[in-house]
Amino acid sequence: MRPRTKWITGAAGAALATALLATGAGVASAASGTSAPATTNAANTKTCDRLPHAIARIDKQTTRIGGDATVKGSTAWMQAREQAARTAGHTAEADVLAARISDQAGRTSALGTLRGQLEHVQQTDCGGS
Repeated sequence: MRPRTKWITGAAGAALATALLATGAGVASAASGTSAPATTNAANTKTCDRLPHAIARIDKQTTRIGGDATVKGSTAWMQAREQAARTAGHTAEADVLAARISDQAGRTSALGTLRGQLEHVQQTDCGGS
């Protein structure tokens, strides 16, 4: 797994954990065949309080990726750096930047999916706040 894509996997895992916490889903006990008790209301409240911050961070990252060439970290910014590196004869740097640029579409898609999942949890389990 590439280091720069680990956060996508971690974010998806965090969204799943958040969804499970918010819905009160428990892990089934192998010995007794019953599920663990649902999470407390305080845990749900804490999770619901964190969702707007997580959604705001996703929006910030999506905005950065879609920014123009003056926004550090945007696709356009990396394309300009790649072109400058190729012009200067720095092919290794240009190749690294080209790989990062190709990953940006997947990051944007993953962020959109994650945002949708968090909004769903917020609407269904947090009273739409």
